[in-house]
Amino acid sequence: LYAKIIFNTGLVLGNMGDYNKLAEYSLEYINVAEQIYGDTSRTLIKGYASLVSAYIQLHDYEKAISIAAAGINIANKLGEEQIPPELKTLYNAVGVCYAGMADYNRAISYLEKTEYIYASENSIPDENYINLLNSLAATYSFMGLKEKSQEYYEKGIKLAESANSFLSFNLVNSYAIELGNDGRENSGEALLAGSLAKAERTFGKNTRNYVEVLKNYAEYLREYKIDREKALSYFEQCAAYVEKNEWDIVLRNNILTGYALALKDNGQTDKALEILQELL
Repeated sequence: LYAKIIFNTGLVLGNMGDYNKLAEYSLEYINVAEQIYGDTSRTLIKGYASLVSAYIQLHDYEKAISIAAAGINIANKLGEEQIPPELKTLYNAVGVCYAGMADYNRAISYLEKTEYIYASENSIPDENYINLLNSLAATYSFMGLKEKSQEYYEKGIKLAESANSFLSFNLVNSYAIELGNDGRENSGEALLAGSLAKAERTFGKNTRNYVEVLKNYAEYLREYKIDREKALSYFEQCAAYVEKNEWDIVLRNNILTGYALALKDNGQTDKALEILQELL
């Protein structure tokens, strides 16, 4: 029971954006679970998966890969009949890490392993499968394989239309950026406008998930020079949220960086410098 409480507490904190605490509680869960079940128990794997997700959010990719390897090692010793669902999560996470390190060939290797497991299980696509499609599409794009990338984005968009998980919103944002980079900024903007309206219905305005979707939309409007004033207005709303939730370091830093750039774009250089000072 104690181990379960630790694990669930970490998940709650992670969902709130406190990834340092998620890492701390995940590590504590692993230590407690090892003492209770032994160091080869499949119970440990979900702890490794949770810890890996925290390190990815903190951009500590090498540590995430090392931790994932420990979980994969346990899973591989269990035999095919006992393969835990977290194995897909771990393979996908390693692929994401290698993509983040610009090692795209290795990234694709792990992402395709994850896709193979999904195909062999013939399971109903879930939010993690949508996340996998996003990772595959983005990585193929980085490799210059645009047709392959488009294929996976189209698969993901179809699933995202009827999904309400935050990972589906991430895929829409990734595809919008792909469209923007391809000279189709207005199509990408329309996607994100629809995504923001859906986020309001799904999560409500005063939630972290809504604010992150709003931040993505604001950044798109700014980056592709679509509407600088609207971008600034949206960043101001995001900044108001992180002022009340200063512990959410990752989201706070992303929002304040974008906010400072939006202020500069709108001629408010002095205020932009003040915001950047807060990041130091």
